[in-house]
Amino acid sequence: MSVKFKNYVLLNDQFVMFDNLLSEYNWRLNENYIDRVVYLKPGNELDTFEIKIDSTNIYVSAPINNCNFLYRAKFTDFFLAFDYAERRVLDLDSTTS
Repeated sequence: MSVKFKNYVLLNDQFVMFDNLLSEYNWRLNENYIDRVVYLKPGNELDTFEIKIDSTNIYVSAPINNCNFLYRAKFTDFFLAFDYAERRVLDLDSTTS
């Protein structure tokens, strides 16, 4: 098992689960704010994942296979948002492998 060292600190601890997931699948943190993080897929900068939180919701924007658009989903629970993000990451990873 290889260990990846991160050279950044997330500004909001609520993003840690998402960060661990996306980093594991080689997504690179591009924007790091207190209420939003954006990840890019190296080699395809059009593929972006954005996770944004406000006082009541978590928004996950994820790329759509073979399309230049993102799909945005809204959740009120972090675990549901993470589950959705994980399914999208795995789906995208399986189509590029």
